[in-house]
Amino acid sequence: DLLASETETLGTREHARELLTRFISRAWRRTPQEKDLAFALGVFDDAREESGEFQTAAEEALLATMASPEFLLLVEASATPDPEPLTDEELASKLSYFFYGGPPDAELRSLAATNDLRANLDVVIDRLIEDPRFDVAIEEFVYQWLQLDKFDTVEVDRNQHKRFRRHARNQLKREPIEFVLHLIHEDLGIANLVESDFLVVNDPVAEYYGIEEREPTGLEFAPVLHNDPNRGGLLTQTAILAGLS
Repeated sequence: DLLASETETLGTREHARELLTRFISRAWRRTPQEKDLAFALGVFDDAREESGEFQTAAEEALLATMASPEFLLLVEASATPDPEPLTDEELASKLSYFFYGGPPDAELRSLAATNDLRANLDVVIDRLIEDPRFDVAIEEFVYQWLQLDKFDTVEVDRNQHKRFRRHARNQLKREPIEFVLHLIHEDLGIANLVESDFLVVNDPVAEYYGIEEREPTGLEFAPVLHNDPNRGGLLTQTAILAGLS
């Protein structure tokens, strides 16, 4: 898409400059400076002189920008050895990779480029939390943090635990993830990780725990109050207890 253009500069060095400006701002997650464009255009000029083709030269320049540490790492500019505040563009990258493990989207980049990010930080964070990619990132984090893969290797005595079927295992492994997501989206206290007066269950999990007084939700997880002193928090959940047993 970047190599396609309907402007009058198509195929010219000015076209290459426009293309590289757009690409570097996304690949390096910041507004490119003149020295950045000089580097990329230098690669373009050398490749075009050798090949005589705009497309080949442009591809070489794009590849060169992706081989740069600016693309591969989250680089923070520093004028001195002392701690320095992040720029808005650096902060945008920190936020996007923290919340969903990817580069800043167009809205984040726009706010950062005009130095309006910090002034709208609360709104931005709320938006990032509501982004579907955030739920995916939290799912991966909780899965690794609580080592939920261990639950897959546990052999359960089906004679003693007759409600423990394969479908129940899959949903019980999902329970800690949905519990943490509920805490975050509802902005609940972190103490609930250890002790809570509610569970987050769907129909298979509720059936396994013997919870009957609730509205059916199918496979959708929803909070439900409990009056059991042995339940609540992460440490009482089946996937955690069985996986660490």
